[in-house]
Amino acid sequence: MRVVFMGTPTFAVPVLSALLESNYEIVGVISRPDRPIGRGQKMSPNPINRYAMDHNLRISQPVSLRSEEVQRQIFKLKPNVIIIAAYSRYIPNTILNIPDHGCLNIHPSLLPKYRGPSPVSTAILAGDNTTGVTVMKVTDMMDAGPIIASRKMAIGPDDTTENLTLRLFEMGAELLMEILPKWTACKITAEQQQPALVTTTKLLTRQDGKIDWTEPADLIARKVRAYHPWPGSYALWNGKLLKIITAHTNNSVELSVPPSNVIGLSEGILAVATAQGVLIIDTLQLEGGRPTTASEFLSGHRDIIGAHLI
Repeated sequence: MRVVFMGTPTFAVPVLSALLESNYEIVGVISRPDRPIGRGQKMSPNPINRYAMDHNLRISQPVSLRSEEVQRQIFKLKPNVIIIAAYSRYIPNTILNIPDHGCLNIHPSLLPKYRGPSPVSTAILAGDNTTGVTVMKVTDMMDAGPIIASRKMAIGPDDTTENLTLRLFEMGAELLMEILPKWTACKITAEQQQPALVTTTKLLTRQDGKIDWTEPADLIARKVRAYHPWPGSYALWNGKLLKIITAHTNNSVELSVPPSNVIGLSEGILAVATAQGVLIIDTLQLEGGRPTTASEFLSGHRDIIGAHLI
């Protein structure tokens, strides 16, 4: 079975690894171009690129798949199936029609719920107790293709988008390995998604991470989890960015200060008043500094108590 794999971030590595360990013939790996990272803006291989190089796999990093030359190169690879995991690029019909068994995508939600670019963040924001992963056949409409298989997963109270997404793609890799032989043997019939059940998600921006202290503490705490690692949750203090990395709530505290005021509940406890309840900050990072616990932060920044976060 000749397979072309498309993916880029860390989340996609378990899928490519599972294909390789199951002895599928990986005839090509396609990932997004590498980008400069860090303060020095040095070019570094993305996770899939690095994995492919470590395993001597043929890799390509086109800016777009719309190029006729790129499409010819994929055609020459003669894939029986194309597997996609967190590639996040438009795939034209000319490529979708190349493999005998189509292009299969692993999507981290229970489709047709939460189509689009931020399904995991949206599930956490909504306060969902469960989510899941779907293997679907790709069509020219985003996440709208017929469903081949899906599997549920519980969302834990401390789950962030980062760790939940990784677990979902690990589950997706296992599910793919179970159904791929049956799919290529034409023993599975994909089911069309029900339009009445479709919900979509939006692309998150940096502005989404700015904390609105007039919201309830429970919602802000979910946002802290949902927006980790991107776009992060933050406020301003003394003109500097204050990033809230982890936090929890306490709705039993009687408030005597308006939302956004920092209060000290007890020694080493850093809390912020909200519209309903208080947000207890566990770990945070002040612009120019390193991530630290609230207790450590207070030892050097006692003046934050009583401050107003913007």
